[in-house]
Amino acid sequence: MSFQTDYFLKTAISTVLFPFTAANLYIRKKNETKEPGSIVNVDGRSIHTIISGEENGNPTVILDAGLSGNCLAWCLIQPEFSV
Repeated sequence: MSFQTDYFLKTAISTVLFPFTAANLYIRKKNETKEPGSIVNVDGRSIHTIISGEENGNPTVILDAGLSGNCLAWCLIQPEFSV
């Protein structure tokens, strides 16, 4: 394959596929949801927190989702602890 043919083929493929990439990016951004809670900085590290319940002197309970889990791992249990 000559340089000219190779260049033309790459340009044609890029021109055809770019709109699909841009559309996919737009759709992902449009459907993106904000995660619940907030980010708190502790000793230079960012920790995602969801604070629930009243501050009435009860002890603080920390629920940690391990193994690459997220905050939704505790969504059914957390309301039982927040009184």
